[in-house]
Amino acid sequence: MKVNISTTIYHPRYKLKGAILIIHGMSEHRKRYHAFARYLSDKGYGVITYDQIGHGESVNDESELGYFGKKKGYESLVYYAYKLSLETKNIFKDVPFYVFGHSMGSIIARSLLKKHSEIIDGVILSGPPFYQSAVKGGMALAKLLSVIKGDKERSQILRNLTLGVYEKAVKSDVKNAWLSFNEENVKKYNEDELCGFNFTNKGYYDMLSGLVDMHDVKGYKVTNPMLPILIIAGKEDPAIGKDKGLNITVNDLRRAGYDNIEVKLYENSRHEVLLDNEYKLVYDDVIEYLNKIV
Repeated sequence: MKVNISTTIYHPRYKLKGAILIIHGMSEHRKRYHAFARYLSDKGYGVITYDQIGHGESVNDESELGYFGKKKGYESLVYYAYKLSLETKNIFKDVPFYVFGHSMGSIIARSLLKKHSEIIDGVILSGPPFYQSAVKGGMALAKLLSVIKGDKERSQILRNLTLGVYEKAVKSDVKNAWLSFNEENVKKYNEDELCGFNFTNKGYYDMLSGLVDMHDVKGYKVTNPMLPILIIAGKEDPAIGKDKGLNITVNDLRRAGYDNIEVKLYENSRHEVLLDNEYKLVYDDVIEYLNKIV
């Protein structure tokens, strides 16, 4: 599959403090992070956002949305995150480099950390999904559906077993209300043709394999046990799995060898904390954290 990754580069107005790569989440795109990236650049950080494979302007046509390739799809997602990390470090030289990953992007950020921690000076995980035993069953089903129906077919069953669980957790007549308390944000998401699409059977398999990869502590190359890791999430975000799921996420990172983990929860936010009603507080907390560790 021919891939052309679409990117946006944000140069800081003032003296460069650090460099940040933003990895967006499932079924969305880089342009939704424009305001946040501008905010970071205004505060002295060079930022690159990009559309992952199977997303946004990195696809040739809509049939490629939610599809990452016939083989090694998840590995390709991590590879391009690594490639863009090197590009970010090359453009913004001689400053600390940080990775910001939201939702599915946080899964990829953790796999990137697992394989290439030597290039990373800090990680921010936003709305991170947690590993649970049902993941492997989901992979088996996705693989079976790929064999029976085809890699590029889209299954409502797989959607119901993944995103559908989050949707049911929030009682609302509004589609995708689980993403945000902010109704305008949800409305924009629902009206965006490059948001909310269902993954292909192979795409679901690849995404779920990422959850397995980030959870498996074997293979983590920990070069700095005190590497700063910040987890930010809405307290009403069903994707993080409440306290139990969040504890699994933190404990997985600790088992991998990381000891410098900070968690910030936002009382009146759901999954998309950067776009929910408390976004200004989230912005300020992120920049305060970056300025502390830079």
